Amino acid sequence: MSVRADWLLDLGHSRAKWALAQAGELVDDGPRSCPLDDLGALERDLASGQAQRLWMSAQSSPDGVDSAMTLARNHGLSARVVSLGSRDLPVKPAYDTLGCDRWLAMQWPWQSTHRGFCVIDCGTAVTVDIVDDQGVHLGGWIMAGLRILRAGLFAHASRLVDFEASQSTVAQDFEPPATDSARAIAAGTMAQISAALEQALRVAGQHLGRSPAIWLTGGDGRQVAEMIDHPATIDDMLVLRGLALAAQSS
Repeated sequence: MSVRADWLLDLGHSRAKWALAQAGELVDDGPRSCPLDDLGALERDLASGQAQRLWMSAQSSPDGVDSAMTLARNHGLSARVVSLGSRDLPVKPAYDTLGCDRWLAMQWPWQSTHRGFCVIDCGTAVTVDIVDDQGVHLGGWIMAGLRILRAGLFAHASRLVDFEASQSTVAQDFEPPATDSARAIAAGTMAQISAALEQALRVAGQHLGRSPAIWLTGGDGRQVAEMIDHPATIDDMLVLRGLALAAQSS
C-alpha cells in the first residue's frame, strides 16, 4: 500500500512556504513560497492531486489562514491548523503563548541529534530558542528582524535615506565607518542583530554548560550566519520538517 502524502504549509507574517511530505519526512528538494497576498502558486499545487490533506502552521493573520483553508477545501483537501502542543512531539513548549512555528522548528534538530541546541529563526522577527540535553525547551528571545529594524528607523527619520536603498545595500556586521547613509544603516542594523545574538548565545552556553549547537532557519538565515562567530547548520525548512512530524503523529 502506498504511503499517503501531505501538503505542509507554513503561513508566516509576509510569505507562505510549503512542501510535500510522506511518512514524517519532506519529499521536496526545497520549499516553495509566495507572498501572502498572492497565493496562486499554492493553489496550483493544491489542485495537482498529489495529496489529500493540508497541515498548517499559522502565524499569519486570520484572513491569510481563511484564504488557505478555502483553497484547500475548494480542491478537495482536508485542512487542519496545528496548534501549539497539539501533536505528540518530543520537545514541549516552555510556555503556553509560544509561537507554533518556534515550537515546530525545534523538533527536527532534537530528533536529529538528541543533544542541546539553539534554533535561530531569521524572518520578520528574529527568534532564539534553547533546548537542553534532555530535550527541554528553556525559552528564548524575540527581536525585530533586519527589515523591521530598518523600516522603524526610516519611519521616524525618513530623511536619513531612501528605505529601499538601505534594504538592498549589503553589509557585513560592523564594517569600517560608512560614508553614505544607506550603508551606515545597513551595517548598523546588522551590528544590532549580531550583538544581540552573541549575547543570547553566551547565555545559552551558560545554561547548557558549553557552546550550543546552532540551527539557523528563515529568510535571512544565510545572511545572519555570516554575522555570528559560531558554526551553524542552515536549514530553511525546519518549521516544515516539524509539521511533517506532526502530520505523521496524527
